[in-house]
Amino acid sequence: MMSLVYIFTMAIAFTSNFMGANTNYYLRLGVGLLWIVIWVIRSKGVIQINKFLRYLIIPWICIFALTLVLWVFNRPEYFDSSYVTRMFSNVLYCLVATLNAYIGLAFFGKKVIKLSFFALICSIAANFMSVWNIYGNANIITYLKNVFVQDYAYGSTMLDVAMDMEVQGATMALGLFFVYYLFFYNDGTKITKTLYILVSLLGLYIGFKRVVLLGVLLVVAILWILKSKKANVKNVILYAFIVFTILAFGYVVVVKTDLISLISMYFNVDMMGRTNIYRNASKLFEISPFYLGLGFGYAAKYMFDTTNFAVHSDIVRMYIELGFFPFFAWLWYYIYFVPQKVVDVIGSEAGKICIAATIFTFSTFLVENTLGLYPLQYGLTLFTICKLFVDENNAELLEE
Repeated sequence: MMSLVYIFTMAIAFTSNFMGANTNYYLRLGVGLLWIVIWVIRSKGVIQINKFLRYLIIPWICIFALTLVLWVFNRPEYFDSSYVTRMFSNVLYCLVATLNAYIGLAFFGKKVIKLSFFALICSIAANFMSVWNIYGNANIITYLKNVFVQDYAYGSTMLDVAMDMEVQGATMALGLFFVYYLFFYNDGTKITKTLYILVSLLGLYIGFKRVVLLGVLLVVAILWILKSKKANVKNVILYAFIVFTILAFGYVVVVKTDLISLISMYFNVDMMGRTNIYRNASKLFEISPFYLGLGFGYAAKYMFDTTNFAVHSDIVRMYIELGFFPFFAWLWYYIYFVPQKVVDVIGSEAGKICIAATIFTFSTFLVENTLGLYPLQYGLTLFTICKLFVDENNAELLEE
C-alpha cells in the first residue's frame, strides 16, 4: 500500500508541467515536504544524516550563502525583495528533491528505483492521454510521426500539440533511468531489462527532448572508454571533469561573443530562438576572473521579467549568477569531487553510475532550464547514492 502511495505522490511531484501549463509549485513542494514529515515521524525525531547526503546538501547551502553575500556587497540593478523570495524558494525546492530521493531509498531500498520509474511513466502517460483526449487521433498520430522533426508553423494546431505534449522535468529525469536500465540494471531477467528499456524509450519518444540524446551520447562515450580501454574509474572521472569544464566554459564564451549565432548559421542548426535570448543574457556578465556573480536566481528572474524567456542554458545562468571562480568550483564539486568520493567509499561500480548520472544531468544544463527541476535533482541524488542501499556491504555507512 505504501508503495502505491509513493508512486502516486511522486507522480504529482514529478509533474512540473501538464498540458503545456506549469503545475502548482506549492502542491509539488507540499508532496516533498509530506515525505520529509513522514521521515521525521518514523525516525522519532532522531535524524541521522549520511555523509553522502551531506555532500549533496552542502553545495545548495553554499550557493544560498554566496548569494546573500553578493547581494549585500555587489547588489545588481533592479534588485528587490522578490529576488530574495525566488532564490529561497528555488533552493528549498532543490533541497527537498534531494532529501526525498534519500528518504525514498531509506524507506524502500533499491525498490525505490522501480517505484520512481513507475511514477515518471505515470506522469508522462497521464499527460499523453489528456492531450490525446483534447486533440484527437489524427493530430496525435501526426505528432508521433514527426517527433524528431518538430518543425511546426507558429500558431498551428500541431505546435499546440507539441507544446502540450512536452513534460520537460519527467522526460529529462526519465533519461537518467534509461541510462541506468541500459547499462547498470542486472537484478532481473533479460526480458525485464528489455521491458524497462523499451518503456523508457517510449516515454522519451512521447515527451521528446533533443538534449536527452546529447546526454545519452556523452554517457555512452564515458562508459565505452571505461570498458574498451579498461581505464581506471577515477581517471575517467578526471577526464570527464576536464572535458566537460572546457565544454561548459566554451559555451559561456561563445554566448558572450555571439559566436553561437555564427556556429548555428554555419552548421544550419535551428537554435529555436536561443540566439536572441543569449544576446540579452550576454549583457549581464563578463568573461573575467574578476567577474562577481549576480546571485542565484537573479538571471533567471531578470530574463523572464524583461524578455519573457528564461536563459535557456543553466550553464550560462550559473556563470552569470555565481561568478567566475564559484562557477568552476560548482563544476568541480559535482563532476569531480562527489564521484571520486563515491568511488573511494562505495566502490567502482557506484562511481560509474554516479559519473554517468552526473554527466547526463549536466549535459541538459547546456541548452535547457533543468537545474531547478524536481525530478532531475531527485534522479541525480538517487543514482549518486543508490549503491549505499543496494549493496548490503555498505549498510554500516548509512549510520554515519
